[in-house]
Amino acid sequence: IAFTEEQMKLINMIDNSVHRGSHLTKKIMEFGKKNSNKKQRLNLSEFLVHELDLLKSLIPQKVAHGLEIQRENILITADPGTISEIMLNLCVNSVHAMLPGGGLLTISLRYVTECDDHACEACPLYREASRN
Repeated sequence: IAFTEEQMKLINMIDNSVHRGSHLTKKIMEFGKKNSNKKQRLNLSEFLVHELDLLKSLIPQKVAHGLEIQRENILITADPGTISEIMLNLCVNSVHAMLPGGGLLTISLRYVTECDDHACEACPLYREASRN
């Protein structure tokens, strides 16, 4: 069967959508398996890169996105499912706040050894401790 150029474009769009849907389904299944509430050592830098793959499928084209990692190999002890859920909630809420016009979603990870004044003032634990 011979297809016109327009038909081939539509077929390619459908094929790409099917592959994206399949990839998203696999990622959602992985997310469900992670939600075991078991803490483990986790390289947060690598984890966020991996999680952004899932999030890309959920972010509309009107919202540009990026990942800024200041330092590789930031190790934490945490439940991967909980971290995934936190990332998903933060990103979905941020995207909803940007619609309908769109915007820029930047996920930043930096290693902090000492609190700067701005970060500490925003932290409820710091505010409570400084009152005592």
